[in-house]
Amino acid sequence: MQVAFPPRREVLVFGTGAVGAVLGWRLAQNPRVRVSVVCRSNYEAVRSNGISLRTAKWGAGHFHPARVCRSPLDLRHIPFDYVVCANKAINSGVYSSLSGLVRDKTVLVSAQNGVGVEAPLQRSFPENTVLSGIVYIACTQPSPGLFAQNTCINAHSLALGLYGRSKSASHDKQRESSLRDFTSLESSFGVSPDVVKEKWIKQIWNGAFNTMAALSGMDTHQIISSPRLLQLVRRIMTETYQVAVASGAVLDESIVEQMLVMTKTSPPVVPSMLQDARAGKPMEVDSLCGDVSRLASIYGLKTPAIQAMYQSLTDRVDVSRVTVDPASMPAPMATEQRVMA
Repeated sequence: MQVAFPPRREVLVFGTGAVGAVLGWRLAQNPRVRVSVVCRSNYEAVRSNGISLRTAKWGAGHFHPARVCRSPLDLRHIPFDYVVCANKAINSGVYSSLSGLVRDKTVLVSAQNGVGVEAPLQRSFPENTVLSGIVYIACTQPSPGLFAQNTCINAHSLALGLYGRSKSASHDKQRESSLRDFTSLESSFGVSPDVVKEKWIKQIWNGAFNTMAALSGMDTHQIISSPRLLQLVRRIMTETYQVAVASGAVLDESIVEQMLVMTKTSPPVVPSMLQDARAGKPMEVDSLCGDVSRLASIYGLKTPAIQAMYQSLTDRVDVSRVTVDPASMPAPMATEQRVMA
């Protein structure tokens, strides 16, 4: 009697920076998965030598992707089951390069920072299922093709949920099946009980520490040890909390202080925006700052600290050398004391 094995899953990692490389490596450990990657600046290194990793969560590892390319169009003949979008949410126009590759049943997985970053992806492919992901691994790329994961933020490396609304009962069933299938491909992936809530919780941290790190040139411990910068971080986190609640997220009022304590007691982190600033790369200013400010305007909320941070980041070319002066930031909102109590 022959045993029927599940079909092999074809997975494309779109954006093989630190996050994409780690997720791709984990998926490649599954014999049912064949991983291909799209690379930019590290293309030659990955094509020649593969991907090498040093991680706190899984130890050391190395793998050669099944296919390495510069453009998704080079792989449009492959019927991909999943496309993991680990590219930085900077320019939604990049998704046009996927148009010749994404098929009717291809599931798109957003592994990106920010709230609402899935919207451009869904608009580009309105008939395809989009999974919303929250990445919980802090990782870097010290040199092309070499990646390091130093901090474990959560038991799951990637928490996932469905993005958008279902069109019908049958469509909802299909989407749920895709979510369960993709999550099952790696033991450290998990289904989020409330993906929108989790996205906002991460945004509260990211929108403050990522942006402040890029503006000050400091890691998380250096920021939190500075009374002036800590004051600004707390205000940005509080304003983000208020926008989240206005949008319908149900969050604990003590979430800001909880996250500050977590940051202080965890190893220091060099956030991704600071890494990009130091490397002279484009930063996710809109997805981690501007989008929340615009959403606040829709809800009639004032976010002076977020707006000042957004303006400062967009006005600077070399943000890693800027010294932040709290006196230049607007006064705290009147509601801040209630939230922080």
